[in-house]
Amino acid sequence: MDYNVSRVEKHRTRISDETRREVACEYIQDGCTIANLAVEYGISRATVFNWVHSYRKE
Repeated sequence: MDYNVSRVEKHRTRISDETRREVACEYIQDGCTIANLAVEYGISRATVFNWVHSYRKE
């Protein structure tokens, strides 16, 4: 699966804004858990929470 990820540094990746919104929508609309989304996308639960919080502010 392609998540629109590009290399920024040796060990960090940049996830696109589109993918961030997609993750937030999966949590809000589809009822996926933060833990499941974190595992699926390979990110921390705190990151998912922050993206959801940011998306709700928009």
